[in-house]
Amino acid sequence: MRRLPLSLTCLGASLALLAVAPSGLAAVTTVEADHDAWTNAGARTQNYGSTTTLHAYRTSKRPFIRFTVGPLDAPVQRAVLRFEVQNGAPRGLRVYSTAAGWTEGTLTHANAPALGALVGTVPRFSTRSWREVDVTSAVTGSGTRSFAVTAPNARNDVLLTSRQGGAAPQLVITTATATGQAPANTSPPTVSGTAQAG
Repeated sequence: MRRLPLSLTCLGASLALLAVAPSGLAAVTTVEADHDAWTNAGARTQNYGSTTTLHAYRTSKRPFIRFTVGPLDAPVQRAVLRFEVQNGAPRGLRVYSTAAGWTEGTLTHANAPALGALVGTVPRFSTRSWREVDVTSAVTGSGTRSFAVTAPNARNDVLLTSRQGGAAPQLVITTATATGQAPANTSPPTVSGTAQAG
């Protein structure tokens, strides 16, 4: 009877490659605000679309931030709203979705969209920093998205940096590529060895 001893190094590596398909890889898209402005109940028809800060104070002053999300290659896994706050928010902030049919050059308290669903909150903090809010529930794909930020219990104006102020708010969107893709190397394994008497 004859046996065939095999060199299994290449065989094992090739079989492992064939057996394990790569999992989905996350793709991250960062979109900067293309419109931002704030409204003031004390000046109902005044536009604040070119200021370097966005003011939030109780129900009287509200920043509005708008993004245009281009085509995405895969479904949205997560969306995060990021913005810089210059002076902290000792009593926290709230973020709402709103209708997106406004522009920073025409927005006023009188024509501002109503607050929609509450999509996230920011716990209190006291120093200048960037804050992040998960807004996945309001971002399902490409299109225009709008948010309002409120400081319902503030004692003083909370100041967000606007896009005119050099630190535009951002919408960071994570999508995933398709899973179960075929591996790059699908050629059959090479088997080597020499026959010998056993």
